[in-house]
Amino acid sequence: MLKKIFGWKESVTDTALYDNHKLTISESSYGKTLRYDDVVYSRIMNGSIYTGEYWDFFLPLAYYKKKPRMLMIGLGGGTIPYQLYKLMGNNFDLDVVENNDAMVKLFSKFAGTEVKINLINGDGAEYVKTCTSAYDVIILDAYKGGFVPDVFLTPEFVDNVSNCLKDKGVYGINFISSMAGTDRFRSHLTCIKDRFSVYRVDTSGYSINKILLCLKAIKEAEIIDGIKENMPITAENKYILEGYLRMFEVES
Repeated sequence: MLKKIFGWKESVTDTALYDNHKLTISESSYGKTLRYDDVVYSRIMNGSIYTGEYWDFFLPLAYYKKKPRMLMIGLGGGTIPYQLYKLMGNNFDLDVVENNDAMVKLFSKFAGTEVKINLINGDGAEYVKTCTSAYDVIILDAYKGGFVPDVFLTPEFVDNVSNCLKDKGVYGINFISSMAGTDRFRSHLTCIKDRFSVYRVDTSGYSINKILLCLKAIKEAEIIDGIKENMPITAENKYILEGYLRMFEVES
């Protein structure tokens, strides 16, 4: 994968501007990439559903129980909806909240018009204030450039996410490894641990993106058992299950 990434020769196929930031879709012989300025937001590979990166490790959450109702906060180009479509057709239940108008418009160009989701153009922090006990899975993948907006790191937001989850729900977070150890991240982690059991999934070692799973009234063994029962595991994607098997509880 690293050789592929470093060897990419890309051509830009689409651009958009949002709040003085440039969104770019580029293509190469290996696939498509969407960037926010110079930050990679989404990637779709040619010849494989899987990227070898953090997006893949959210996919098991669509299988930990039969057809969970899912919410994503932060769309990017739509790597995860695209992957779910390739795995399930449109037989999955996914709402996505995105407040970047340009990103919303680029979604179909990047992921394909055949990928069907309930795309909500709005503020994710506001959305979870009113959706009590609505979802089995909530995924936070919201960034502005290389940073998670402060509104998603508040105790109020964590409370609202917890209230928005059904019993035995899962809150998954994409965070950048450089955040770990900072006062801001430690404070946020303490807040999450007041409401959830928090685990880290063992993702690709070279990736700066890491996955936290915050479990509400459910044990990690139940997550893994559900994935084994419901998710098709192949030689191509077994590394994803192996990452879950190595998940470990996060200390404060």
